[in-house]
Amino acid sequence: MNESKHVFRYKQLAGEIERKILDGTYKPGEKLPSIRKLHQQSNLSISTVYKTYMELETMGLIEARPKSGYYVSPIALQQLKAPVFQKQSPIPQKVSLSSMINSVVSAINNPDFLPLGNTAVDPDLLPVKHFSRILKDVSLKTTALKSLDRIINLRFIDGTLYHTDDVKALLDDYISIVDALLSSYEITGNKSYFERAEEIMNSCINKLWDDESGGFFDSEESLLEINIKGIEDVPHPSANSVAVKVFLKLYSISGKEEYNKYAKMILELFIEQVKLTGIHSGYYFCALNNYFNMLKLTINASPGSELARTAVDFYSPFSNIVYGEDRGNVIPCVKDTCFAPVETPQGLYSFLRERGL
Repeated sequence: MNESKHVFRYKQLAGEIERKILDGTYKPGEKLPSIRKLHQQSNLSISTVYKTYMELETMGLIEARPKSGYYVSPIALQQLKAPVFQKQSPIPQKVSLSSMINSVVSAINNPDFLPLGNTAVDPDLLPVKHFSRILKDVSLKTTALKSLDRIINLRFIDGTLYHTDDVKALLDDYISIVDALLSSYEITGNKSYFERAEEIMNSCINKLWDDESGGFFDSEESLLEINIKGIEDVPHPSANSVAVKVFLKLYSISGKEEYNKYAKMILELFIEQVKLTGIHSGYYFCALNNYFNMLKLTINASPGSELARTAVDFYSPFSNIVYGEDRGNVIPCVKDTCFAPVETPQGLYSFLRERGL
């Protein structure tokens, strides 16, 4: 009974605050009472009040600001304009594929349109801060690393990666495993993950790279005497596009120019094809952006230090983490331009935000 009553009370309190937000008592951007103050006002325990705010944060109604408190989310009362439809001519008209794609892209960039056909969620609606608290659970990292080690021990045999027993891996398998290994290196600073990533990537190059025109084939065996080499995202990101990101990470960590050349060759190979596929090869354009705006953070500090954790916790789709000698600093580089070493977590955070990263 006590537990059910406890759950009911935090839900009830969350409902009361929600109504105040919706009726305008609490306005967007307004600071809410602190946990301790609301605990005193409501005569509820601090844990119940905390769960109330967590519930409202998950609903997207409020947001937590470090060392400041809880505020009503600016988007909590955001109103969308009602669409206005123009009467279309019933006469069929011939259109080209490129004009259709251009019209879709223009509509996506129009802030007055609500893209009902787009499966991407507005980033402002994602409970990123709530997820970050969960993902900092060390047990999750341990489980992920153990799972990766087990997959490699089971499927990477005598220099060949297998999809399942006796079935050789596809390009997606190779690229996904290498990407996971490089992420493991970035999180832990353990160079053995990078060395294994390099070993498997070189195996992938030997087995699947097209030496004549560049790019990767999807598999070692041809299908009906046809070797498939694609760039479309169907439905997940194209392995050739992800390979660009992987090659750039390998280049950042090792300094080997050959990896940078492989990335450039893939981008050049498919540039004409993506003019036709357009948004169906969206990850190619992400890879292209990565190539020109790559952020490299060289961590010259212990992987367990606060400075290193700040660098690793910072998210950018174009960021690469490299570990050097322990000198108590981080050296940020954007593409080929490197900046002065940063020695404090706050200094690193300020540097990244000032450049809009």
